[in-house]
Amino acid sequence: MKFKYKIKTKSGEFSEGIRESPDNMTLAREMREAGNVPISIEEIKEGGGGKSFSLNFDLKIFDHVSLSDKIMFTNNLSGMLSAGLSLSRALQVLGKQSAKGYLHDIITYLIEEIDKGNTLSSGMKKYPKVFSGIFISMVHSGEESGTLPKTLNEVGISLKKSYDLNKKIKGAMMYPSIIIGAILLIGVLMMIYVVPTLTATFKEMGTALPASTLAIIWLSDFLSQHTLLFLFIVWGCEGVGKI
Repeated sequence: MKFKYKIKTKSGEFSEGIRESPDNMTLAREMREAGNVPISIEEIKEGGGGKSFSLNFDLKIFDHVSLSDKIMFTNNLSGMLSAGLSLSRALQVLGKQSAKGYLHDIITYLIEEIDKGNTLSSGMKKYPKVFSGIFISMVHSGEESGTLPKTLNEVGISLKKSYDLNKKIKGAMMYPSIIIGAILLIGVLMMIYVVPTLTATFKEMGTALPASTLAIIWLSDFLSQHTLLFLFIVWGCEGVGKI
């Protein structure tokens, strides 16, 4: 099989060419053994037909990885490194265990960066929304001191504490949220069904009403006549709050 390749040589220069090899992984290994860093390897199809296979990873823009997934990733990586696995091999195992999606693609990218000779922390910098500055700094410190497994374990403990704290805060806020929601619901129902009855009574009396009462009557009329619009506004505000 023929492959078109692009490499970074020992001297730091970029070079391209065509070379035969049994498969792309064998060619990449031979290049690394020669001291070069493979940038891309594409199979050349006979006759120019077919789709080329590339080792390049198409970096996409992602938004979020759950805290529980980061804890699992960090703890598992720390455990495998402590057991003696190489960083690249440990990431490959994690990549096979993770479901296809955001985290899987990140791990794939990290593996490619490690195979190029880059560090784990430098690869993590591509995902600032997933790995915080403190996270990356601690990983870099572990790489420099040779204590990466221990450092990752400490990061996992810190993330677990944050996760437990978030759960406690959400649990503590649940009861007040239910109470406030019930109060608001009762208030809206009163505005829609109770206040209009009182408004009719006030109109029959023909007395002048204070500004506060007029404001309540106006709000009641708005909710009664535009209930769907009100629900849409509430739904929209809730959606903005989740962003």
